[in-house]
Amino acid sequence: MEDVIGRVAGSLLTSLLREEFQLPNYPSMVKDCRKDIEKAGNDIPDKIKNENMLRLCWTLVYGPNIQDIKKGLLNLEEALIGEICSRL
Repeated sequence: MEDVIGRVAGSLLTSLLREEFQLPNYPSMVKDCRKDIEKAGNDIPDKIKNENMLRLCWTLVYGPNIQDIKKGLLNLEEALIGEICSRL
């Protein structure tokens, strides 16, 4: 399973590094996503928390900074592993 995730993440990372995938308003998008997560707090349903985190990860993965891309992919992998483990 980890091998498959690694291959998918690697190919995704390679394709995302192309310029046509760069988001034009990247800094403000990341700021808005983080503000939404912070503003929502812990008293909201898990579905909304997950949607907010997914939007942040998506924004990070499609950003121009390699560190942000790696962070977004790591967060997505952790969420996927957590989801799989919760179903076992």
